[in-house]
Amino acid sequence: MSLTQFAIPPDQATYSVKDGKEVVATKLDGGAARYRRDILGSTSRVSVQWTVGPEKYRYIRSFFRAIVESGSLPFNIDLILDDIYLTTHKSYFVPDSMTLVSQMGLTYVVTAELEVCPAPVSIYAVDYVTFYNEFEDYFRLYESMLNDIMNAAFPEVL
Repeated sequence: MSLTQFAIPPDQATYSVKDGKEVVATKLDGGAARYRRDILGSTSRVSVQWTVGPEKYRYIRSFFRAIVESGSLPFNIDLILDDIYLTTHKSYFVPDSMTLVSQMGLTYVVTAELEVCPAPVSIYAVDYVTFYNEFEDYFRLYESMLNDIMNAAFPEVL
């Protein structure tokens, strides 16, 4: 059974992520603690916010109450968490976290906390870190050139 996709992405500048606890530490007398991997694929907590109009507010409330039965069923949502791109994650609404923060005119601000299952780690993640470590100066040069093009040259053309 495929999960229902939540269609409205959260406001980009408003969500925060607390990664799941996958490592345990044991303090030792007189030295650094010992660390070991404990739980693979632990879930993260993501605080999200939507600033929407009346129709999208109705969608959010209907989705929450009818589709995921007030948060008891999982759903898919696109988030930027482990990569710079939107990635689909299986999620749950944390109980008692869905809140209408404010309603002013036709603007509704809704917040919620999601429990988010991790997306699979890219097979290229290790290669990316290795490549970046070896060629960091080229990354900085590329960023500088891209910044110049987007913020200086491109606006002048328009």
